[in-house]
Amino acid sequence: MRSQLYETLDATGQYLRQRDLVADKFPRASQEESRWLRSHLRERDSADLGEIEAALRRLNEGSYGWCCETGERKGLHRLLARPTACLCTEAQERREHRFRLQPPHARDDHREEPIQAF
Repeated sequence: MRSQLYETLDATGQYLRQRDLVADKFPRASQEESRWLRSHLRERDSADLGEIEAALRRLNEGSYGWCCETGERKGLHRLLARPTACLCTEAQERREHRFRLQPPHARDDHREEPIQAF
């Protein structure tokens, strides 16, 4: 999966660097929409790759399977549902609850990030 994400990021980057000039406004709009979508997917793939790399680091350090916030075991169901998860289900739910309480302009990316490593 890692190598596939790297290939996708590379191919998308090459596509986004292309500058095809289209005279007709309708194909141009379609092309811009396609570029926006590919750019969005590239950002998501890049974030996913970061999560995979972080999970592999935790695996090498011996902390994989433990919640980065509480230090408790994450549990098999959580690991099967989201193998790259840094947080246990309860800690992730608390984080999502805090995120929902923030005003929209104050919200950062809601992806999991370790708050404290054990």
